[in-house]
Amino acid sequence: VTPYPWLTTEPDGSFGIPFFVPDVSNGMHTVNVSDTSGNTATAPFVVPSPILTLTPDRTFESSIVTAQGVGFQPYTPILLYLEDITMTNMVDLMWMSQNLMSDEYGAFEYSFIVPVTKPGVYAVVAYQMPGPPPTELKKIASASLTIVDNSLVDVEVNVGSIHFRGEIAEFYVKTSFG
Repeated sequence: VTPYPWLTTEPDGSFGIPFFVPDVSNGMHTVNVSDTSGNTATAPFVVPSPILTLTPDRTFESSIVTAQGVGFQPYTPILLYLEDITMTNMVDLMWMSQNLMSDEYGAFEYSFIVPVTKPGVYAVVAYQMPGPPPTELKKIASASLTIVDNSLVDVEVNVGSIHFRGEIAEFYVKTSFG
């Protein structure tokens, strides 16, 4: 930690200071602090693995899925692949759109259309581009996407029992697939 001559401790000896977490491996790390008088303190902190989630994580072809990631390197382009097929919109990719960038906290959200494919379980993988193009992609996180046969859709409609002429009726429709 860089010395901060302006930093003083509280009467009970405690202090707090924000610091930038360097590019370190995932897992448990220790911060060591010492002052000019030789007093020292240590504190553990965890650097978690990046996490990728899909909403929904079970769907059918040609539907929209939203990928959300946390724990990524801040302000870094993210590319998504379904197996070996890029899910990143080419316009976003060509212009290095803000849609592809993780924010200041290392989080992102990106929606894509599931391509026409056979039912099964597929890996959606998030890659980071650590440098300007062309650069090697770095695999960061993955999540499973289950694609089901969209011909097995159940529709359940609830409209109530009695309606009168001129009345506005509310219909509740529930869909599900197997």
